[in-house]
Amino acid sequence: MIIDLHCDTLMKLLDVPAGGDLYRNCWNIDIEKLRHSDYLLQDFAIFVDLQEHPDAYARYTEMKRVFTEQMEKYPQYIRQVRTYEDISACARDGVVGAMLSIEEGGVLGGDMDKLQAAYDDGVRLITLTWNYPNELGYPNGTEGEDKGLTARGWEFVEWMQSHGVIVDTSHLNDQGTRELLERTSRPVMASHSNARRVKEHTRNLPDDLLRLYGEKGGIIGLNFSRNFVSPEPITSLREIDNPKMFSRLVTTEEYHAIQTGQAPRPTGELTEPLIVSKVADIAKHARYMVNLAGIETVALGTDFDGVQPYLEVHDASEMDKLVQALKREDFSDDDIDRIFAKNALRFLRDTLPHAEQA
Repeated sequence: MIIDLHCDTLMKLLDVPAGGDLYRNCWNIDIEKLRHSDYLLQDFAIFVDLQEHPDAYARYTEMKRVFTEQMEKYPQYIRQVRTYEDISACARDGVVGAMLSIEEGGVLGGDMDKLQAAYDDGVRLITLTWNYPNELGYPNGTEGEDKGLTARGWEFVEWMQSHGVIVDTSHLNDQGTRELLERTSRPVMASHSNARRVKEHTRNLPDDLLRLYGEKGGIIGLNFSRNFVSPEPITSLREIDNPKMFSRLVTTEEYHAIQTGQAPRPTGELTEPLIVSKVADIAKHARYMVNLAGIETVALGTDFDGVQPYLEVHDASEMDKLVQALKREDFSDDDIDRIFAKNALRFLRDTLPHAEQA
């Protein structure tokens, strides 16, 4: 059983329709892949780059439309969840649960009415910032005691926590994350973040915040992005277990063309060292995070379809590769069950609305 707290598949479905729909496509996540790996729940993020989309709310509306259309097209396989009981119903009925989220709180422009509208749309998780300052706070790499959450950011957080919308600190800066962990009454999430000591990057969490997450009952989803996982490049494709790996870097446009059959896949040996998201390194992040934050704190937040395509775990159908890597890091079967689903399920039970509240 698997719960993944973050993916960007809706963006692919909207921007590259030639890649297929949610049932079957050429990306990291589709219904067939989720069912193959026994997913209980997949979070689908509505990600909006504020610089690329000045009318951010219009972009949100487009992606929400895609999500709704896919839910209505395949109700026998996948179903939107709005309450904790909806997840239980999905398990009972043998369908995948789909939770809708927003990645970039700036989409709502600090407007409380839009926050209510997002809740009514079924949004149950909001990543407060992406990589730009917005009305709620400041992104990773932008630090200072005066750069915590804004007054409107705290209004959003209080409303969200009182209504069962998960507060997500991934992409938020350290100051804002620290304030949230120290001041909120209910636990918060870092849906797709790793350990900064293992891979130096401002998107990853420093040791003190890892410990705070553990102390406050929060949860952290392991991110599969090569930028946040692997500190050392490979020099040969024989170092990894993915025969589909590209032999060179490609642009986003090239990647889309390759995946949709409009351009050939780069093959052969590497011409230069390549940073790849190695499954052994993901397991090392898990071990480090568990040692500091506790086994109850670590979950999955793959960032599939939002990360560059240099992944040893090629897509959602290959999650057993991570199982084996975690075993090599001396995680027990029970530990792996916790990381793959049980920790997230406990967190969702404690934070999502329940049927009588929705």
